[in-house]
Amino acid sequence: MITLNYQESFFPKNDKTFFGIKGFPYPIKESSLKRLMKMIVGVNFTSVKAYTKDQVVPKVDVNSAPRIVDVEEFNVGDMKDIVKVKFEFVTEYKPDIGKVEIDGNVLWRDSNSKEILSSWKADKKLNVKIAAPILNGIFRRCLTKTVELADELRLPPPIHFPSVVEGKPKQEKKGVAA
Repeated sequence: MITLNYQESFFPKNDKTFFGIKGFPYPIKESSLKRLMKMIVGVNFTSVKAYTKDQVVPKVDVNSAPRIVDVEEFNVGDMKDIVKVKFEFVTEYKPDIGKVEIDGNVLWRDSNSKEILSSWKADKKLNVKIAAPILNGIFRRCLTKTVELADELRLPPPIHFPSVVEGKPKQEKKGVAA
């Protein structure tokens, strides 16, 4: 059984310890380590607001969008080079039959945290290589929560679910993977 010890350093101290796993048996490539040094440490919600109106409408448009509000330095125990990316995530229904608003933050670890902070202070923008995984993390967590809240409030879900249709199964074309 492998146990993670979060009290220890998050990154390798030597070639025998990795993420707190003693005796980690695999060699770590430098490129893999660089990828691991740029990662989401956590996605946290600070506020969740949702409402519904008792309206029945034939057609509803649903739009979900995140917005990065602020970026600041953050320290977590022994871990350094962490930035806290504050965000707002809003799911709106048109016509106005309800709304879900989620505020929170993403903890992002990056060895270039100082450059990220100075870039944010200068023009309030994040580099695409940093923004893309952060926004994907926000979408994943927030859409999951919004689906749950929409169900509780009897609102349409913010994403389309696959549906099973009665009928014969489609024939697979030869030589084409499904």
